Amino acid sequence: MSISETAPVTHMPDNSAQDYGHGPSRLNIFGKYDDFVANEKMLDGLSSAYIRSFNREPWNELYTPDQVKGKLERQLTIPGTNPIIVTLENAGRFGFAWGCDGPADVIIPEAVENDFPDLSLGMKEQVGALLVKKASQVTPDGQIFWGCELGVDPPGGSFFLRLVREEARRASAQTLFGMTKEGTAFLTLMRSRGGLSEVEVEGLPEGCGYFFQDLGRFVKREDKHD
Repeated sequence: MSISETAPVTHMPDNSAQDYGHGPSRLNIFGKYDDFVANEKMLDGLSSAYIRSFNREPWNELYTPDQVKGKLERQLTIPGTNPIIVTLENAGRFGFAWGCDGPADVIIPEAVENDFPDLSLGMKEQVGALLVKKASQVTPDGQIFWGCELGVDPPGGSFFLRLVREEARRASAQTLFGMTKEGTAFLTLMRSRGGLSEVEVEGLPEGCGYFFQDLGRFVKREDKHD
């Protein structure tokens, strides 16, 4: 059963100092875009945390709540893909992650357009073709999970790991795909897990690139080692 066919799940996982910090944690998982946006309190909480996460170094964006909600809709309603939304709350921190899985040749052009809207059409097509070719080498079935967005407010390294792991457990595809930037906590985490294929692409802003990662590494390694 794909994640898009399941009802949203909300549960209280066992507390772990390594993963959550101190006190009770609340993990929310949604497999349908409409179900998530219907929860206005959670949607507003995610939007606020997103803005605080990305309107600062090293991203320095200028997002508004409406822009964040627009990103959610565009990224989680791509025809032929299955959305996943995860939030985690603990000890004053709010972590979020969302993405979708599906065919690489469907997802990758959408990802490039999302990540670099100001590139010329020719450059977007060039970057997309390069990444689709790379995907065919690392994903025999042509399926990838696009980790669209990930953040923690305020920052917390173990939250990144927990959020990615929860997405990995529910994704149909076994290869994570995404864009990242040098100097980010997320890229440091990905490199620490091993099995990472980084793709250098000429023409992108300095420090930016794409990667493919075996999702199985996030569900097999022991939490206590992180």
